[in-house]
Formats: sequence, structure tokens, C-alpha cells
Amino acid sequence: MDTVAREVMEDTWPEISAGIDSLVRNKADAREVKKRLADHTWCGLLVTLIQLIEKINKIVELLTDTAKQFITDALTRRFDSGLPRLVTDAVIRLVVDKVWSALARLLEAHLPLLGTDTLRVLRMLAIFTCPSVEHHPEVYKHAVRPLMGDARRSARTRSRRTWSPSSPRGGGGALRKLWPDAPRPGHARPHQPRKEPAVRCRTYTSPAFSP
Repeated sequence: MDTVAREVMEDTWPEISAGIDSLVRNKADAREVKKRLADHTWCGLLVTLIQLIEKINKIVELLTDTAKQFITDALTRRFDSGLPRLVTDAVIRLVVDKVWSALARLLEAHLPLLGTDTLRVLRMLAIFTCPSVEHHPEVYKHAVRPLMGDARRSARTRSRRTWSPSSPRGGGGALRKLWPDAPRPGHARPHQPRKEPAVRCRTYTSPAFSP
């Protein structure tokens, strides 16, 4: 996760920030644009990248012009810089260009961008960067819900391993360590009448009282 976060977000930001300063000469406006980028733009970009990876099945399809335009269109629908449309479009192109270059570097490093591990990393990053998941349904749908599904499947797998009937001594390995004489599957223990405990009386001597 650190590699993807560093390449896609951390390492690209200095160039994106400098590019915004060049596009928006007024310093206050430039700061506002950067602030608005932090409001669902990064998580929106990551979610769009997740959707893109989910749709394609070949690595050569990831960095095509069509895929890049898919990301650009998604950001255009969401991002508003508060400045004229031409400036906003220029900022979006700047962000997409830098992120696309970062993805190309990851591919050159032979990182398996189409693997399930990468999708899991991108989903976690989308959640971490989202300022309010409850107000961003795409993050919930494409990041939160799949990760919750992964967690449930992992829990079921661990449960089956723990309570598998093929475990040593007839299954229930964890239980058998705590209860060695527990009945095994298919071997019901014969019913035994309950024995009432014998009643015993004990006498207690009060401690000596000292004034």
C-alpha cells in the first residue's frame, strides 16, 4: 500500500501543486483550488481507477487513451475549482497526467496492477483519503462494501479451518484442546442419569476478637 500511495499521490503532489501555481496566478485562488482537490477529488480518482481495473482484463488496456479519458471524464463531473471552466479543465488534465505517469512507472517496476492485492490497496486508500464516506456513495459501493466482503470471507475461511471435521482426533481441534473428552462427530455419548451432589456441611470458626 505504501508504494502505491507514494507513487500515485505523495510523489505527484509537488508537481501538481507547482502546476496549479502556474495555471492560477492569484495565490489565494491557487490555495482554494488545492483545498478543493482534497474534497473528494483524490478518493473519486481512486474509485474511478478501481472501476477501470475491475472492467479490464489485460494490463495493456490500462494505460490507453480511452482509459485515461474515462478517468478525466469522471473527475470533470465531480471537481469544481470555483474558477472558469477552462481553468478547471486544465487542473483536471494536470492531475490525470501526473497520476498516469505514476501508473506507468509502477508498470515499469512490474507491479501487478491488475491483481486483487492492488484493488484491495486502492480501496483502502480511497477510504483513507475520503473526507466523508457517508456522503460519497461511489466510495462505499466500490471500496467499503468489497472490503467488508473480503473480511467476511476471511472470517468464514478461518472458522472452517478451526472447526473442520478433518482436524486431528475427529475435528474441532481448538475445542478439543479445551475439552479433550468431548464427543466426536457421529459418536454420541450414551445418556447417563444425573447424580445429585452429596450435601456436605462445614463449620467455620470465627477469628478471635481483640479489643
